[in-house]
Amino acid sequence: MRLRRDVLRRSTVGVIATHRAPEGGADNTVLGFDANLWFFQNVAVTGFLSYTDSPGLGGTFRERASYRGEFDYSADRYGVTFEHLMVGRRFDPQIGFLRRQAFTRNYGQARFSPRPAQSARIRKHTFELELDHIAGSDGVLESREAKVTYRLELNNSDQWAVDYSRNYEFLREPFEIASGTRIRSGAHHFGDLRTVYQFGPQRRVSGAATIGLGTLYDWHNREVGPRRSTARCRWCHNRPSSRALIVPCLGGWLFGSPVAGGGGSQRVPCGERGRRMGG
Repeated sequence: MRLRRDVLRRSTVGVIATHRAPEGGADNTVLGFDANLWFFQNVAVTGFLSYTDSPGLGGTFRERASYRGEFDYSADRYGVTFEHLMVGRRFDPQIGFLRRQAFTRNYGQARFSPRPAQSARIRKHTFELELDHIAGSDGVLESREAKVTYRLELNNSDQWAVDYSRNYEFLREPFEIASGTRIRSGAHHFGDLRTVYQFGPQRRVSGAATIGLGTLYDWHNREVGPRRSTARCRWCHNRPSSRALIVPCLGGWLFGSPVAGGGGSQRVPCGERGRRMGG
């Protein structure tokens, strides 16, 4: 059951309730409340609180609950966003989809976007700083990303962007990223630097040119080439073997060397990691 009501001028509040009673299994009930509140023209406060209950589930209210709050100020010249999300280790919505359990996420972004008073070519500069911090329910830091971005928007709709990110990830267990290629457990530090020139949609042939370098777990990555839709070329080599290659990558697979050296070449997904730069 879902109920929603309009409040103020552009805001809403709502409640949701689900109940699952399978034959031969335990019942599961979920109750939730959410609000989307707009103040003035550029200030938004959104959030939800939900709670699950099943016989024998145990745990405290916080362990059974999940909540999220977000503050967003999105004026043309300045922007600030802060988000806090918590998912308890016993939160179990059996009607629905839960990507991850038992974590707390804090995310913040600050933006400064000045427009030149008199410029025949430049429409806007954008400077962004982001920090994403995720910890497990036991307080152990699982991942962290710090990212700084500069984006230049031209009057002909072309855009040029450059970003640099530093990442930390703690793997509690090793996992296999490709056949015969395993990523070790423990702490990993990596980062990347990337620049993209995006041609405006008014051009006869649109797309982007990309240059990037960095690391991902134990890989050294290099990326050079044009990009139209999901097609691009990437050159990469890894630290242990220093093998190198240039391949076309049409949104499918990239052939390269294994992370830990030895053996033949392996194929790994060639999709971009994390958020798309300049998006």
